[in-house]
Amino acid sequence: MAGWTLQFLNDLHGSLAAVSDAVDASKRIGDRRSELVSLTCMLMLQYELGNMNDAPASIEHLQGLAELHGAKAWVPMTGYIRAQYHETVGQHQLAIEEIERNLEMMRETSAGFQGPRMLGYFAMLIDDPIARRNALLEAETMLRDGAVGHNHLAFYRFAIDACLRSNDWDGAEKYAAALEDFTASEPLPSSNLIIARGHALANHGRGKRDQATLQELTRLRDEVERIGLKSVLPALTEALATMQA
Repeated sequence: MAGWTLQFLNDLHGSLAAVSDAVDASKRIGDRRSELVSLTCMLMLQYELGNMNDAPASIEHLQGLAELHGAKAWVPMTGYIRAQYHETVGQHQLAIEEIERNLEMMRETSAGFQGPRMLGYFAMLIDDPIARRNALLEAETMLRDGAVGHNHLAFYRFAIDACLRSNDWDGAEKYAAALEDFTASEPLPSSNLIIARGHALANHGRGKRDQATLQELTRLRDEVERIGLKSVLPALTEALATMQA
């Protein structure tokens, strides 16, 4: 839990150190449930840090832990993490196929636990506008039905990128505003960064090329590089390249 909290504070390397210690301690004392949770966090962090080259063995171990422990809600999460691995190493179609295979199991076992997160990620990956819209609407319904709070943080982040990748600037700003509203009573550094990035990239997408947009995109890129959040860096780098050409 310290690792998760540090991630929300944008201390990704501190978070990785904490969850790595938790994985080691869980193995040492034979607490498989704690190992399951901490290993999941570690793999998700490696995705954010852009460092999943050695993930396949850990993913298979995670699935084994989930099956051994009878943690049905964790099995589709393993598929979600495996999809992130495929995306990271450039296997885009395999990532889509992997997440698709696990969505139905998620609906049966863990809709309120990780459903909106998985649907948001799926929406970000796919090109079909109808399937994208349906995934986003399904996730929003799950959120309204009471999905666990972390889903709001994850879903809005992926929904913003789903809209940015499909040139839906209004949609990106809608989800950025929704994330801002959700965190209004307790703003988080991680969410504040995602919100600002969403607005800045939407402005850029609409054709704004003024000094204020350049400065904001530069500020966000520098902050993302500072904390190591490589998963959200490419869009900022690409936007800046068009302004500096």
